[in-house]
Amino acid sequence: MDKTIAHGEISMREGFTVISRMYYRPAKNTHSVCLTFEKDTDLFRDEFSNDKKLFFYRGMDSNDKKTDPKKCDQSLFKKTGSESVNSKFKNAVERYKNGTSDAEIVHLYKKLGLNKWEYLGEFKLIDYKFGKFPKENRKIFIFTLQSS
Repeated sequence: MDKTIAHGEISMREGFTVISRMYYRPAKNTHSVCLTFEKDTDLFRDEFSNDKKLFFYRGMDSNDKKTDPKKCDQSLFKKTGSESVNSKFKNAVERYKNGTSDAEIVHLYKKLGLNKWEYLGEFKLIDYKFGKFPKENRKIFIFTLQSS
């Protein structure tokens, strides 16, 4: 059975127009949504652990048109001063770790090709790291998603 879906079907399933990589509880949903890409087109190097139980998801880059987002540290705040999606994910992890909320649920979709996507499932947002990592010349977030 073909498990691929079109991009428009993601928007229908989630109840909002999906145009970015990362969403924290969009359209009043009780879960978040993340998109990832095949390795050969992946600028973010998202990846599964060897046992496939964890998924390591790179945070959101700046959308400032005046700078190269791959040369700037990822941030907790937008240029406007409002909270970035990285901050919202980080705060969700901290609430989970200090026991004030359950782990944030994340629906994860993977791009397979032109208008071909696969729903990878429901994951729990359980951890994050912020710093410089191999092959990165800047500080980035790496969020840990655990398969539900």
